[in-house]
Amino acid sequence: MKQIESVVVAFDGESKCGKTTIIKAVAERAGVQATIIPAIQTHAQQGLYDLGSFTEGTVEKLGFLQEAYGFTHIQTISCGNAFRAATLYKAIREMKGERVEGFTQQDIDPVRALLKSEGIIDILQEDPNIAEQVSVVGNMPGAQNLGGTLFCDSVRRAYFKDGGANLVVVDARDPIGHMWRNQLAGQRSDQIHPSAILPVYIDTSAEASARRIEGDYEVNYRKVLERRSEDRNHHENPVVRPTEFEKTLNGWAHQALLASSTSGETVKPYLFDNNIDDPDSLRIKGFANEIAVVAQDVAIYRHTARAEAAGRA
Repeated sequence: MKQIESVVVAFDGESKCGKTTIIKAVAERAGVQATIIPAIQTHAQQGLYDLGSFTEGTVEKLGFLQEAYGFTHIQTISCGNAFRAATLYKAIREMKGERVEGFTQQDIDPVRALLKSEGIIDILQEDPNIAEQVSVVGNMPGAQNLGGTLFCDSVRRAYFKDGGANLVVVDARDPIGHMWRNQLAGQRSDQIHPSAILPVYIDTSAEASARRIEGDYEVNYRKVLERRSEDRNHHENPVVRPTEFEKTLNGWAHQALLASSTSGETVKPYLFDNNIDDPDSLRIKGFANEIAVVAQDVAIYRHTARAEAAGRA
């Protein structure tokens, strides 16, 4: 029986700050952690490990620990893909001669279907025409509601999949705001408890972002500045930098664990300085590993707190 709860690690930050790279790194490191015990068991059975004082019973106990404390599923979700899909959807409609000036509730299902198309994520991530227009589309009437709805749909499915005990790593601008506006965050059993959401804000200067993009630095720098200016001036849900942060990982982890063992709210976001030129650096991998460890600890603490509360009831 699982001894953990589902957890959402929510990354925020301005355009081109490195959110997509980092959520992939966190999921990858969490996946590595989840395979350590099964690997020990397999290699021990094959005689590849000399476990020394490890008895057969100890190896069996490791298997129990993996089953009880390992995440059932680890999934990444990027809110940006919803807006990119809306951008492609708009272009397709316009090629058919339709005039698109905004989005309504009727557009949600077609864009949702587009997001489920085979191979669509690679297209959305790699097409330069979509990248050029996504911020403009995000500022159209109804776009924020559409993108936020689709994002929260995906988070809800991932969080409650197979009964829970899942790690969901997401990136969005104001991800927690999207969850509250779509009634995904809350105290009900069909909602994500605020203390199960671990926010991280990625701080990356426009200069560092431009250096990491292939091509002419000056051109890239201007594009990053323009995109960020457009995002800050959205008519709906403009990008707003949080005013309060946890600036040490230990402090953030402590507050997250404290909240998970009480009826606490979402902790303040941890501020991560991503002003580095190499997005694949060991520093990123180390940071991702630490975030994955905190998520695991919170998942365990939340389950323990809920079990104790049930025992007192």
